[in-house]
Amino acid sequence: MVPVVRKILYATDLGRHARPGFAFAVSLVRSCGARIELVHVLEPVGPYARGVLGL
Repeated sequence: MVPVVRKILYATDLGRHARPGFAFAVSLVRSCGARIELVHVLEPVGPYARGVLGL
């Protein structure tokens, strides 16, 4: 029995290599009739950025 795929999670840092991964996720979504959930990942804020942002 083939599982039914309803959602695909695409996690990204939006780096230079993200586009091919996103294109693949979209092709999976189209072939399965699923939804895509996108999560953008950021590095933790360092001490300098905290000072600039007033955190």
